[in-house]
Amino acid sequence: MHAIGPYPGSEVIDFGTLADDGLFLIHGPTGACKTFLLDAITFALFGEVPGDRSVATIRSQFATPTAEPKVEL
Repeated sequence: MHAIGPYPGSEVIDFGTLADDGLFLIHGPTGACKTFLLDAITFALFGEVPGDRSVATIRSQFATPTAEPKVEL
């Protein structure tokens, strides 16, 4: 993903390393960006984010002005 949530640049999350177990948990303290991760997956699948929010709400405020939010699965 690129320019999403707290990540101004590109970040790679390899869920393949967890696939052998069949089920895994995304957990962390409040503010750890769990929702941003799920929103990024939704954005990659459907081109929009859940609820009444717009894509602008998941764009990283730390990204350069020309950076476009992008997610690849």
